[in-house]
Amino acid sequence: YCIDELIGTDAHAMTARLSTRHPDIAFSVVRSSPLAERGVRGNRMQAGVYDLLEKTEEKDGGVNLVGRFNPLPATSEFPDVLGEWGISTVRSVASCKTFDEYRRIASSALDISASWMGEATVLELQRTLAIPPLSFGPAYGLGELDESYRRLYETLRGI
Repeated sequence: YCIDELIGTDAHAMTARLSTRHPDIAFSVVRSSPLAERGVRGNRMQAGVYDLLEKTEEKDGGVNLVGRFNPLPATSEFPDVLGEWGISTVRSVASCKTFDEYRRIASSALDISASWMGEATVLELQRTLAIPPLSFGPAYGLGELDESYRRLYETLRGI
């Protein structure tokens, strides 16, 4: 996508034309290039990925991981910890295998950003899908990790 930013491609106009030509297919503009953001950290870096989601009043208690370009590693303790706290569903766009799985992201009860790339996106999803956000920065020390998990636990108790 970087080259399109440099030459000034109007991706939204292209998407509108494609949508007219192919009304049975959903199109979205996704920017993952730092050039697309004019150097502003996290400013909608991944937001286009979520533009096809529709707000739902039905919340299933799942949690979304926002700001990742890859699924959690199989060795991650994160889903196990959430499972101990009653959260059985952890979603991320990178883990979706079908469009229906992707659409269920809108049913989650909490969006978590553990990366600067997801900070603006979780706020946008709060506005558009009414999913509460929770952001974490990198944590390297045990005290920082403990505090992050405590914040997460307290937030989950409130939803």
